[in-house]
Amino acid sequence: MQYNKQESPAQIDLKDKLFTVGEAASFLRVRVGTVYQYVFRKILRHYKLNNRRLYFKLEDLQNFVINEQNLVQSNKEIEDRAGAQMMQEHFNDRH
Repeated sequence: MQYNKQESPAQIDLKDKLFTVGEAASFLRVRVGTVYQYVFRKILRHYKLNNRRLYFKLEDLQNFVINEQNLVQSNKEIEDRAGAQMMQEHFNDRH
């Protein structure tokens, strides 16, 4: 990442930083090979510079972590959803 000579790297906003594969792996708490698998399977947004090096934005890493598909629901959430679905099916059967 390039920065103005007058601002130090510590002053650069983290949201603008591009993470390397190793940094992304550390952020996600997975192995580097796992990051490459995510990239290969196209489930993790990434940027390719010079058609070689991979980089990741903080926002994309955060969105990957909180993605709905990664969400493990609590028993209460599952029970509430099942109850609502049963009520809807019951209502549809009557009309």
